[in-house]
Amino acid sequence: MGFKALLLLSAIVTAVHSTRVHVNRGCILVNNNGICNGAAVGVYDSSAVIFGRFDGNNRDQHVLPGCRLNARWPVAYGDIFYGADNCLYDAKGQNINGQCCNHGMY
Repeated sequence: MGFKALLLLSAIVTAVHSTRVHVNRGCILVNNNGICNGAAVGVYDSSAVIFGRFDGNNRDQHVLPGCRLNARWPVAYGDIFYGADNCLYDAKGQNINGQCCNHGMY
């Protein structure tokens, strides 16, 4: 691979933007990555499918979520937060476009 190709590849990798999705309480799935209580997962896009409202008392091996959220946010956001109320927030604590994971799968 030539120097120009390496330079181009480096520019492409640098241009990829990642948003960290944090969960404040409980557990959620973000693009099939499970995170719980204060953890975060990187998303390399400005959207994600989030499953939430899991029954914390259910100890079965397979637990079904209580809701599905097809979430979207501005590409410039470095961090977003899934609140204890099952809604999405930016780093300033403002709800992102009224998005909440309400009851119901779809």
